[in-house]
Amino acid sequence: MIIPDSVLDERGAVGILIRLFESDSSPYITDFDTIIPNPQSRTRVIERMADDMLVTLTSDPLRPVRRTVSLTEKGKRVAEHLRLAKAELESD
Repeated sequence: MIIPDSVLDERGAVGILIRLFESDSSPYITDFDTIIPNPQSRTRVIERMADDMLVTLTSDPLRPVRRTVSLTEKGKRVAEHLRLAKAELESD
């Protein structure tokens, strides 16, 4: 059950969490443009995830305006559950 007004209700949030969970790196916010094309919407969703302590945002030392995204321990637990739920839905 998704809590009303949860960040998980935001378009693309689940996809971002799952991609982060399956990634070996800490991508930039801009790397999620295929999930949420609009830059302002993408940043808003990811910042909301940070507020909910699902991800951490780290400024690039060479270009501080660019930020990388990584899962927190809480974010890893949530993303793993979401990935399993998605796989179950997609199975026969």
